[in-house]
Amino acid sequence: TESAVDGVPVTVELVEGDRFLIIRSHLQTALAPNASIQLSLDFTTDRMQERMSQDTVGGFCVNHFIFYLRPLNEARNLTFHALLPAHASLETGVSAPLFPDPMGNYTDGSRLVFFWETPVLFPGQEIAFIVKYQLPLGLIQDEAATHTTTPNLLVIGLLSALLGAIAILVIERTPDAIRILKAGHETKLSVVSRQEEQVLTLLKKKGGSCLQREIYEELDLSQSAASMILNTLEERGLIKRFREGRENVVHFLE
Repeated sequence: TESAVDGVPVTVELVEGDRFLIIRSHLQTALAPNASIQLSLDFTTDRMQERMSQDTVGGFCVNHFIFYLRPLNEARNLTFHALLPAHASLETGVSAPLFPDPMGNYTDGSRLVFFWETPVLFPGQEIAFIVKYQLPLGLIQDEAATHTTTPNLLVIGLLSALLGAIAILVIERTPDAIRILKAGHETKLSVVSRQEEQVLTLLKKKGGSCLQREIYEELDLSQSAASMILNTLEERGLIKRFREGRENVVHFLE
C-alpha cells in the first residue's frame, strides 16, 4: 500500500476489523478545519475478491470483486481505478459485470483498466464498486504450480480531495464467501423459504443486480415484506444492498 498527500509520500497504517479494513494516512502536519488535501492511495488486494466458480468447459475461473467506501470526511473529485489481472476479461453470461457503469476504460497492453469519477461524497455516504471478471484456467493452474498469486491480483487506485481535520477511509471487505471452491467442487448455502428463492431467482434473471422496488413490484410483495426478506438474505451474506441516489440497489453475491 502506498499513499501520498498533495504529492508527498506519507506513512500508512492498516487496521483490520472482522469485515472491514481502516486505512489511515498519517499527515506530516495537522489539517486545519475546512482545509483540504489531495489524497492518493494505491494498493494491491486479494482480500476483497472471491473466487466464485470454475467452468471447466469454458476454461475460465470466475472472480467477483467488491469495493465498499465510506469516507469520514467530505471527499471531492473521487477517482477510482480498477486494474484487472493480466489476461483477465469481464465475466460473460451476466448483464451487469460492472456496477455502477464506469466512466470509461482503457488498456495498458496486457490488462483492462476501468475507472469511475464521483464529484462529491459526503461524510458517512457510501459508494460501492463491483467487478465480475474471469481468468483462463491455464493461468490459475500455472499460478498454483509456481506457488505465486501476485500476478493475478486486482490492483486498485484511488485519488480524492478530502476535507476536514483528519483523513480516514473505511473500506469494507468482500462479504463471507457464498461459494467456497475446495478440491474442485462448490459448497453453496441453502435457501430456506420459497419467497427468498423467488427473490434470488429474480436477481439472477436481471444479471445479479436490480432496484429494490423492482423486487416488491414484480413479485407482488408489500414493501415491508420485501424489506424483511432482504434483511434476512443480507444477514446470511447472500445479497448486499447499496444506496444509489434515492434508490436501493440489491446485488446478488453469486
